[in-house]
This record gives sequence, structure tokens and C-alpha cells, in this order.
Amino acid sequence: MKKIRQQDDLAQIKFILCNGHFEGSSRKKIFGVFGVLVGISLGLMFLSITMISIEQLNSDRSVVEFVGLIIGFVVAFLLLPTIWLIIIIRNEKIRKKVILWLQDAIKISGYSKNIGTKYWLGIPLIKIQVEFELAGIKFVRTSEREKRGVFDLGRPVGYFSGITKFVDRKIDILYSPKYDQVMVLKDR
Repeated sequence: MKKIRQQDDLAQIKFILCNGHFEGSSRKKIFGVFGVLVGISLGLMFLSITMISIEQLNSDRSVVEFVGLIIGFVVAFLLLPTIWLIIIIRNEKIRKKVILWLQDAIKISGYSKNIGTKYWLGIPLIKIQVEFELAGIKFVRTSEREKRGVFDLGRPVGYFSGITKFVDRKIDILYSPKYDQVMVLKDR
């Protein structure tokens, strides 16, 4: 058992049993990457509109078709930054909770198990169970207690993608006794 320092371990959290994936990097890094992705999307949108406009000058396409293409490209290239923004907002809501949980979190080792695999949109998803001991008491926590979001789109409750390397082995976790939350740490 080891008490932790908030900022050090915030960046080390890979996922949380009740929320799934979490990005604990600094906010500057997250918003910097978002800014670059928005810049690329806007640049590609303007390049596409320019190319369509030049082509329109040399073709006999109707104005309605031209306007439809422009609207299609604008919607397509603005959809990506909107999705990224929704992901960032979700992550920031989770960050507020994690900062609260870290106030009493204890870093300990546990053992994770794959207790179920399902496929969703062709992606393998895993339900995970974490067993650990604290002060002589054995705890077992599963991802089935997950809190659902609006954009889960029918994904099975408690099943996550991209956690294969964290199952069926010993892992490091942060456990908040006060809030009964398990946060799985990245491998060092």
C-alpha cells in the first residue's frame, strides 16, 4: 500500500471500472492535440471547397449540385471536431471525479480476470473483474457497475475495448476506499 500524489498518478490511469477509458494527460496536451486536429480538419475542408469551386468553373454541373457538395464537405469535416470535442468533454467530467477519488486513493496490486467477451460493431469487448486485498480484506470489483453515457450506442454494459493486455494477470491499481472506485494504471 502506498499513498499517491495526485498529478503523478492522474497521467498513469489507463481506465476506470465505472467509466472505461480515461486520458489523464495534462489539459494543455489534450487541447493542443485537439487544436491541431481542428486545424487539419478546417484546412482539408477549405482545400476541398476550393477544389470543388475550381472544378465548378470548368463544368456544367448545376448550382444545386455544387451547393450540395459544399454542404456535404462542410458537414463531414465539422463532424470530426465535434466528435473529438464530445470525447474531451466526457474526459473532463471524469477528470473531476478522478481528482476527488485520488484524495484517498491507495496504490496496490491486484489480479484482473476476463469474465466475458462480446462483440459490438465488430470490435471485441471485454468485461473485467479486479481482485485485490486491503488490510486483510479481499475485494472483488467488476466493470458491470459502469455508469452509462448518452453516446454508448448500444454497447454492452461493463464491456470495454483495448484492455486485452490488462486481463488475466497482476496489475497495479489505485483504489479509493471512500468512493469505492478502482482505477487501473498503465504499465510502466
